[in-house]
Amino acid sequence: MADKKVTIAICGSMRCSREVLIAGEYLIKNGYDCILPRHTDEFVSGKRQVGNTDEGARRKIEDDLMRDYHKKIGKADAILVVNCYAKDTDNYIGGNTAMEMYSAHVQNRPIYVLNDLPKDSSFQEEIVAFESICLKGDLDKIPEKVCDYS
Repeated sequence: MADKKVTIAICGSMRCSREVLIAGEYLIKNGYDCILPRHTDEFVSGKRQVGNTDEGARRKIEDDLMRDYHKKIGKADAILVVNCYAKDTDNYIGGNTAMEMYSAHVQNRPIYVLNDLPKDSSFQEEIVAFESICLKGDLDKIPEKVCDYS
């Protein structure tokens, strides 16, 4: 029987949508299955824009995006947080991504973070407490097999 492919749910701000898509394509090319945030390709193409707070909240409610991705994280073997420069912050991790990290943490999924953790986050303590594995920009550090959490 063939080994099951590792499934990685990719998380990150849609301000980093291009980097999210690139990471997903790289992982797929290297034998992983990937779950991308809904509409990532539309943010990359410019069809959708990162909007104001009211617009973003409306989309999250109407499309049930947070609950939907929580379920997808539960079906994944691990998550990858793609944290790029955004909102004048190196290695940005916003509130929604931090909640996705929490979802992975409480579901005992390994959390890989592409770049160093941000230095100035209002939830720095929580992000550190998730005990993420920092890849230092190297996606090849994600193991071919992840822990058995079942």
